[in-house]
Amino acid sequence: MLEGELFSPSIVYNKMSETVLPSSVDFSKKLPSLPEGVSSQLLSIQATNGTGPFGPGQVIQFDLPARQNLYLDGKTMFIRYKITYTSGAAAGVVRRKPVYTAFQKLDEFVGSTPINSVYNYHAVANMWVDTNMSVADIYGQQYAFGLQSTATPTLDAFDSYTLPTVSADNSIFVSAPVVCSAISSADHLIPTGFMAPLRVQFTVASIADQAVASANITAITISNPELCIQSIDMPGVDNIIASSVPKLYLKCGAWANATGSIAATTSGFQTLIFNHRYESIENLFLINATTDVAKGLNGPLESFDLTGTAGGTYQFQIGQSMYPNLPINTIIGGGKASTLQYLRECVGSIVDQRNTMSINSVEFSRLASAATASTAVEPAKFYVGVPLSKIQTANPYQAVTLLSGVSATSAPISVLVNIGTSTNSQMNVQLVAQYTELLEIDPMTKQVRVIQ
Repeated sequence: MLEGELFSPSIVYNKMSETVLPSSVDFSKKLPSLPEGVSSQLLSIQATNGTGPFGPGQVIQFDLPARQNLYLDGKTMFIRYKITYTSGAAAGVVRRKPVYTAFQKLDEFVGSTPINSVYNYHAVANMWVDTNMSVADIYGQQYAFGLQSTATPTLDAFDSYTLPTVSADNSIFVSAPVVCSAISSADHLIPTGFMAPLRVQFTVASIADQAVASANITAITISNPELCIQSIDMPGVDNIIASSVPKLYLKCGAWANATGSIAATTSGFQTLIFNHRYESIENLFLINATTDVAKGLNGPLESFDLTGTAGGTYQFQIGQSMYPNLPINTIIGGGKASTLQYLRECVGSIVDQRNTMSINSVEFSRLASAATASTAVEPAKFYVGVPLSKIQTANPYQAVTLLSGVSATSAPISVLVNIGTSTNSQMNVQLVAQYTELLEIDPMTKQVRVIQ
């Protein structure tokens, strides 16, 4: 190269002559391969505490297998069971999706250490279905979810099950994925040989929570529950992993909710404070249920617009930061329509054609100020959601970065609501936080530390 020249023409020519093949014809990449002797099974795990029948308030426990070189695929986990409703003289009606409505709480443990506890699981799981599954998705899962009818269902028959026989037992068989679960959202296969056994337990909900009119359903029992999950046996893999890293990290999505209340005939600016003290909150949701059973036929399993006929605003505050930076206004600007786009962003991309949810305009328009009641077939589904993750991904429950959400460890979360028209009844407001947690696993001691 001559003095003063900035580059070598020959070097530039060589670089320009390099050809990078498109991925569709690039066969140079080596694919990972499974070790010798790998096998898998579709496990059906019976409840540790018997086959039932389990009634309201009772706990159903499942202990997952654990041994060296055994791995569990959390994304394959689902529950199945038989549920029997005893009808009164009038035909009873079961609220929302019966398969999820049956459970008041979901708990998950590693040994004796809790890793996920979802109170009002029936409300959170039904919200998850409303916001993550499309009309077509639910139509194809009606039978499994307990929406069973002898008549051909319409495209809006996605909620409630009417008992076909009065003054008798009515039994159906149901199954569904275990949603809002740390185990089912783990970003790797779960290495059971390095940790204490996992336990999953469900608490059966009360008749009052499950039935539209509890007088019309006199008893509810669950029999022969089973938890199903795929296991993979990988001989020798535990030794390879233990020798390669000192600690293992499983990233999981966990859920928490807490409830505050707003009295009847309340209007104006209201602040509700919640103590969700987590390091990385990815999304926040509001479920606004009425305590008036004449207005809200679905009890805690539906959500009304608190701002009422005159409209108002919603906003979340963590420390000194506001989310979103300007309040969501239900009457000006984008109005309620913008609320749907924020909600879509909490559960996926707003331009993803598969992310359509299953909320119709009647369900989304239910107001806390109006005397008009919801129905069992068309519940109130006005959910407020705000995404907090710094990096949005196609699947918000599988974050691609480590702890990408907002920290609330040093300050509570304030829900700021401006109510334009006074509420018709007392409202129970649930703040649901979806957050990321890490399970730090020591392969030598089999100790697990939960980082939330």
